[in-house]
Amino acid sequence: MGLHCWPSAAAIFSVNTPTNWTVWTVIVLLLLILTQVVSSLMLHAGVFILSSEVLVSPFRVCLAQEHGGEVNCYAGTGAETEVKTTILSAVVILGLYVPVVLVAFALLAVVLSAYSKERAALGFSAVCQAASSLLILTGIIGFLLQHQVYVSWGNMTLWFYVCVCVQAELLLSAALTCVSQRSLKSDWR
Repeated sequence: MGLHCWPSAAAIFSVNTPTNWTVWTVIVLLLLILTQVVSSLMLHAGVFILSSEVLVSPFRVCLAQEHGGEVNCYAGTGAETEVKTTILSAVVILGLYVPVVLVAFALLAVVLSAYSKERAALGFSAVCQAASSLLILTGIIGFLLQHQVYVSWGNMTLWFYVCVCVQAELLLSAALTCVSQRSLKSDWR
């Protein structure tokens, strides 16, 4: 079999049908979500709380000393003796960082479904998106519970609000994926 048996890229990724518009919208939205999650959690180290006294991320808490301006950093909350604190730290880290992988898989599944016209790939993508949304919500709630002493509107960084918006964007993209899956033509398997 030669390469001439493969359909052209223009035929595969055509945006002439309403179904393909929703698939392309989901692809663009997932690329945006992936960019936001990677930038807030990886590039900016997940620093969600920042003030002159404290810097808090899922992995560390840094407190400034009153005298001399030294900064002391601790892994977690600084009070890792309690089991529930350790469990909450694990929930926060898993809830915020596992969705990065799930969103990447969701994006790959949507692109695969656009190429192969496979309904099951869209279903898998919707499940990955919904799971990511729930995990991010769990991670955010766990983070706020774990560091409630430092939480205030003025101390929350832009990257915290980006993660909150990503959670809502994931719900929107999961809904769009489900709508596009239901409105597929008969040439999709």
